Amino acid sequence: MVPGARVFDVTRMVDLGVHGSGPDETATFGGPEGRFFAADGLLYSAGGPGLEIWDPTSGARIGSVPGFHPTHHDTVRRELVQLTADGVRRRPTTESLPTG
Repeated sequence: MVPGARVFDVTRMVDLGVHGSGPDETATFGGPEGRFFAADGLLYSAGGPGLEIWDPTSGARIGSVPGFHPTHHDTVRRELVQLTADGVRRRPTTESLPTG
């Protein structure tokens, strides 16, 4: 199986024939792997070397944070959170994108 993402618009339903209806699939692209989070119109994947940031519309990787493997998404604080043996690491989803 090749790592990747399928993006659905859950506000728009489409007819699936004999299977009823389901959300509209708006994009499919390869690359992202691991745990997925979505915030502020971006897709975050936590796998491999660390966090990767993707544009779900184009499928382009637009940034990365090596060594950061978030395990939770705090939607109230708008942060991705990594729980480690040494404590908690946080990264706001609203800060400028790192490149890498």
